[in-house]
Amino acid sequence: MPDDLNALRHIEGFPIGEDADILALSDPPYYTAYPNPHIGEFIEKWGKPYDEATDDYHREPYVTNVSEGKNDPILQRTLVPHTKVPYEAIIPFIVEYGERRFVSLGLLRGRVIVVVHTEQAGVMHMISARKATKYEQGIYFQGIAD
Repeated sequence: MPDDLNALRHIEGFPIGEDADILALSDPPYYTAYPNPHIGEFIEKWGKPYDEATDDYHREPYVTNVSEGKNDPILQRTLVPHTKVPYEAIIPFIVEYGERRFVSLGLLRGRVIVVVHTEQAGVMHMISARKATKYEQGIYFQGIAD
């Protein structure tokens, strides 16, 4: 853990706050509330390169019509055009995969991210990662504050 966070303050995504508070929200090298300078060490210790010969994880892409539910009367009553995929269109995707999936919130370079992952034969597989919405960020920070 850096003794002096000033060396990291110039990095985009560094949180605003007192050093003691920022460090209190961190558990280096696993996660940090600031851009993680330990990520290289973490990947070196725990990561492994993809090897096509030994990695037997395979899943065919699932494709379906996502327009189902777009004419829902509740969605039609909003004054602003919605950009969300209706619930009815998402359900087939959830049911199709037949594997246990996990949704995790965490920090990456000072930003809250949402990661969807699964575990197969003891190996973790990341399905997707994206920047968290403001609502998801609120859930994350409320969770670490409790």
